[in-house]
Formats: sequence, structure tokens, C-alpha cells
Amino acid sequence: MNRFFKSAASLAALLTVGLASAANAAVIGNWDGSNRSWNNGSTLVALMQSRGHTVEANGGISAAGLAGDTLFVIGEATRATTAQETADLSAWISGGGRLLVTVDSSNNGASAGNAILSSLGSSLSFGGSAVNGPLQTGNFLTDGGPFSIAGSTLVTTAGTGVSGGSALAGSYVAVETFGSGFIFGFGDHFTHNYFNNSASNVNGQMHINLVESVTVDQPPTNPNAVPIPPSIALLGAAIAGAGIIARKKATA
Repeated sequence: MNRFFKSAASLAALLTVGLASAANAAVIGNWDGSNRSWNNGSTLVALMQSRGHTVEANGGISAAGLAGDTLFVIGEATRATTAQETADLSAWISGGGRLLVTVDSSNNGASAGNAILSSLGSSLSFGGSAVNGPLQTGNFLTDGGPFSIAGSTLVTTAGTGVSGGSALAGSYVAVETFGSGFIFGFGDHFTHNYFNNSASNVNGQMHINLVESVTVDQPPTNPNAVPIPPSIALLGAAIAGAGIIARKKATA
């Protein structure tokens, strides 16, 4: 009997560790209205997967699709969002989601990206040439996640400037609070070309912080936490039930 309870306790402890890890896993959604999504950056996708995160295939924007996402990426938008897509995005960000809108040099994606930001009521906008600068402190992108990168400088190519919100890396990166969530503007992708996104360089560390950091501005209950898979929940219930039955037999 003691062996049973010890085994059950050990299994429950392993499940607890597994569930804690799953709860911290991020899900990154990518828009099919993008010319370049995170799926264009193989090293970035591999980095996220190596840390237990999921990078979804390019898809549409809907309340149902966004419900499980931690971060949603619009990279070099090819069109503006519809009224329904805008409403779904707005509600999701306000509830704690993180939207990343990226463009590239020569203002690629800036026109449609600006239309999307404007429809959301965002103060961020793209235009002109980006000027690089050290990452600023006091925000979770630089010092609220696993890596403290304030003062470091991103590896960049020619990009488009981002104005509005709070500047984080010269005019390459800016952020604004949107309800309980955040909207980021990146004037460069930092995900393709020659960029090597890894946990040992600043470009990769910035992306890790973007999806893994927890901020005091977020609501106490994270609406984007990965739900417990039903199979694991049922297994936990089965273990608890077996313990009750064994206890009843022991006292009979």
C-alpha cells in the first residue's frame, strides 16, 4: 500500500512539473496576410521550438484562432485587416495579447501595416529610414525576461523607422500598451537574411524575452496560458481516484 502511494505521489510530482512547463509555453500565431512571417526565419522557429514554444503555420485572424496565442505576428502586411479582423485583434490584445507588426527596408509592408495600426487606434506608425540605437531599460523586452539585454545593440540591416509609443532600439523598435496587452512595431524583421537568432546573441534573446517575459502590467490570470491537455487532466483524475479507492480498502 505504501508503495502504491509513493508511486502515485511520484507520478503526480512529475505531472506537476510537466504541467508547469506547459503553462509557460508560448504559442506564436502568424498571419497569412503577411509577405514575411516568423515562418520565413528558420533559425528563429528552431530557437522557439527548442524552448518548448509552438510557432503556428500562417493562418487567418479570428477570435477563435487568437484565443490560444501568446504572440501574433503580422510581417510585411500585404493588405489591411477587415473590420471583423480588426475587432478580433483589438479584443485579443486588450485582454493581454501581444501583437508584433514588422516591416522591412524601403518601407515594404509599411502602407498596409500603418492601415492596420490606425484601424486599431494605435499610435505606432512606420516611415522613413530607421536609425539603430542601444536597447532601452525599464521594459520587459530588455530586462523583464530570461535575458537582461538593456544597453546591447541589435544586429540590423537597413530598416524602416518606427514612431509613436516608447522607442526601445533607436527608431527600429517601439512598443505601446494596449489595454492589458502590447503592440510592438519592428522596423526590421531580425528573423531572416543572415541573422542568427540564438539564445547566445542579442537578436535571439530579444525574441525570447518577447514571448517568455511576464510583466506586472498583465492581469493576474494570464488569458493566453496554454490549457491543460484533456488527456493529462484525465490521468490526474484517475490517479486521485485510485488513491481514494486504495484508502477505502485500507480502512475497510
